[in-house]
Amino acid sequence: MGERRKDVLVAAYLFEDLARNDFEAVLTLAEHRTIRLESALLVQKHGPERLRVIEAGTNGGRADGAFPPSVWLAVGLLSPTLLAQTSSAVSPDVVDAFEKYRTVRGIATAMESALPDGSGGIVTIYDSSDAGTVDLALPNAIKRTVMDIDAVSATTLKNALAQSTA
Repeated sequence: MGERRKDVLVAAYLFEDLARNDFEAVLTLAEHRTIRLESALLVQKHGPERLRVIEAGTNGGRADGAFPPSVWLAVGLLSPTLLAQTSSAVSPDVVDAFEKYRTVRGIATAMESALPDGSGGIVTIYDSSDAGTVDLALPNAIKRTVMDIDAVSATTLKNALAQSTA
């Protein structure tokens, strides 16, 4: 059986309320098991390296309080700097691992250009076979950037996060 691929989608929005509507739609799809969601973030970008996570969710619904590794995976892929700022338990080695992975895979450049300053956004990681359904749930996005991550890399990064925060 082939290795499952995951898509990492960054969707940009002019207005936070439109991003929130689409974020809610993605979580609803996950809660009804229509898609296999790893994690979803509702974010706001104030400037270079100035990101804020407003809300997060997983296949089980909203991720309130302590985030599971799947949410930290999305944060780390979006911005290792934000990962370091928001989780003091994450070791510098894990932050470096995210930086290296983003650089090697070309994700760093794509992520930096995906969200313009002053925009709202959604970052979501889901099974690649659900791409069409996820795309339909994001009608308000003004820009979409999609990258892929293999299941082995996703698991390796999540395990490093789990060990670092344990």
